[in-house]
Amino acid sequence: MLFYEFFRSSIGSRVSVMLKAGVYVSGRLGGIDPYLNLSLLDVRILSSHPGLSSISVCSIRGSSIKYILVDKDAKLLQGVNAGSRLRMILDKCY
Repeated sequence: MLFYEFFRSSIGSRVSVMLKAGVYVSGRLGGIDPYLNLSLLDVRILSSHPGLSSISVCSIRGSSIKYILVDKDAKLLQGVNAGSRLRMILDKCY
């Protein structure tokens, strides 16, 4: 849930997504669900794949994502670090 909360707070910001199939997609994060399925708006395909150049909105299944790049934001980074530490402490207690 940590990454879900992180990306949910980033809705509206620009993200770049590398898919396992080798497609590199960039766009504004329009939505996300707990399975990390993404909805992107204002999409740009940054790798050469014919037929994909004219899409402006797309949904990406979470299991097909290799990694996601977001703009560096100190406040969000601190939140993720704090959440990770808290999670580690709670896991040790139980």
